[in-house]
Amino acid sequence: TTSTASIVFTPTVGYRINDKWSAGLDLNLIWQERHNKAVQSDIDIVDQTNTDGLNSLGWKISPFARYNAFKINKFGIDLKLSGSIGNTKTTIDDESSLTSKKTYTQTNAQRELNYGINLSPVLTFDITEHFSLETVIGIAGIGWEGRTVTEEYSSDYGSGEPVKRALSETYNTFTFGLNNLTAVSFGCIYTF
Repeated sequence: TTSTASIVFTPTVGYRINDKWSAGLDLNLIWQERHNKAVQSDIDIVDQTNTDGLNSLGWKISPFARYNAFKINKFGIDLKLSGSIGNTKTTIDDESSLTSKKTYTQTNAQRELNYGINLSPVLTFDITEHFSLETVIGIAGIGWEGRTVTEEYSSDYGSGEPVKRALSETYNTFTFGLNNLTAVSFGCIYTF
């Protein structure tokens, strides 16, 4: 049996400076939880129970500037330059037990720091004076993202004495076209 729950909240607030320029802030809050339980029972095999759980909480803040490069009637093309910084912490607990043996437990805690910059075109369509739709075309953008991943691992291997280790790695990714991390996103804008 598996149960999964997640909440993603991504508001955007901006200010239109003039007909060509606007600036603002994107906020992403993400929470996810997953539980999995598997029980195996057979005449020839002792009963075995495996349970694992994942809990993840993350945030990202992205200030941006937008330039209206092209506008005909209700259609427009903007260029969006955004920077970002974020942090995600994920914990995975795994437990496996046999009826005739000790329980094996393992915990994996990972923290990921993200930072980067991205330039993408945005297609806009004005429905009314105050309400418009937008599509950010990430696959046509360019960007750079850095990640620092720190991982802590603990396991008792069924012996009751925990074995711990930790590692930290840094990654740099340059994105262009189809390699971009966010392919396409859709949204709507209400202008006060």
